[in-house]
Amino acid sequence: MTPLRALLLALSLTLAGCVGGPSYAGGPTEEDPHGLLVPGENVSFWRVDGFDVVESRTSPIYVAPGRRKVKARFDTPIDTDESKETFEYRDLEVDVAAGERYLVERTGEGAFGPFDLRVRAARSQPR
Repeated sequence: MTPLRALLLALSLTLAGCVGGPSYAGGPTEEDPHGLLVPGENVSFWRVDGFDVVESRTSPIYVAPGRRKVKARFDTPIDTDESKETFEYRDLEVDVAAGERYLVERTGEGAFGPFDLRVRAARSQPR
């Protein structure tokens, strides 16, 4: 992980504690049992269990514990002059545990991919 990515992850995990309301309709608040999904570089969250994500799509979101379906988007680099879409959507199945943090990051190297998303446990910070 590059120093910039580590700094962005730490900052986003720190700022996540500032959010109190639900991240999607019917989703948990900060006071309810929840897991936290943290978007990696060039990743955004669009829907959770069919409900639109509210507020910022590029911020960490509170997610109810259990198996969740998350629609995420990731940007892909362009190294050509051709006009084409520079992003892709993926539907992810994520098993969320209360109190856990998960990083959703884009995989793939270089300008041509292939690119995809992966979910991994993010190190929790002490409260």
